[in-house]
Amino acid sequence: MSYSVVTGVDPIALDGRIKRAGLYYGSCGCMMATFDLTRFQIEAPSVVSISEPFVNSPFPTPKIVQVWNHVRNGGLAIARIDFTPKLPEDTMHWLTIVDGFGSERFPQLVVNDSWGGRQDTLSAIYQDTPERILVQTILYSPSSRGVGLVGDDSKQAAPAILPNWATEVIG
Repeated sequence: MSYSVVTGVDPIALDGRIKRAGLYYGSCGCMMATFDLTRFQIEAPSVVSISEPFVNSPFPTPKIVQVWNHVRNGGLAIARIDFTPKLPEDTMHWLTIVDGFGSERFPQLVVNDSWGGRQDTLSAIYQDTPERILVQTILYSPSSRGVGLVGDDSKQAAPAILPNWATEVIG
């Protein structure tokens, strides 16, 4: 779903493109073999950086500030999170980081979360700190399809809130 929000493409159509490109793997056949969206969407934003995964260890504050600065300057980000960080096992989920506010000392990340179709701060949704919630981030270049906050005319926005097809797909 995060890829669909970043690229502005319906998830079913995007799923077909990913399958035709042979980019799924794993026993479920649902794991992406790449974060390079241009492998299946020519006009997609390019990868700027991919953080290493921090499974069962705090996501470094300097990396959170890097993500915060990146999205505030028009970049795009997808994040792997542990949506139950208080439990010992990694409960993986992906979401789109669409903006940030606050300060470098107390950065707040605004996310579109396909699980429930909600836009809010990461901490408000998952009731913990970004250091404990974030596992990995993928930063993408600014794009003409870039996502921003609702009503933010400073960015040419693809859906800042989840588009109709997103809420229909997830219920």
